[in-house]
Amino acid sequence: SKMTNVPLYTDNTATKKAEKLSAANLKNGTAKAYYVDTKRQKSCLEITFNDTNGTIDVAPATGGTSGGIFCTGLVNALTTNGVIKTYKFGGSSIYQ
Repeated sequence: SKMTNVPLYTDNTATKKAEKLSAANLKNGTAKAYYVDTKRQKSCLEITFNDTNGTIDVAPATGGTSGGIFCTGLVNALTTNGVIKTYKFGGSSIYQ
């Protein structure tokens, strides 16, 4: 989140910022981060990092299309531009 200046959270209610995803949590497993409309406390995007199969999945969060005009607009724009998808990097241990 510091690199992109986009605040990400480890929960979908914006109570804990994802300053850094822990290697212990990610190695040979998955970790999630959320982009949240903090004004309405609705998660717009869910980003899943999967170290086992080397993928990062960007998807609308549960509240993404029902989280108000901001989340709906964001999800629609990212879908139209092809950002909502699974990115495959191959292999495993992509974190290291």
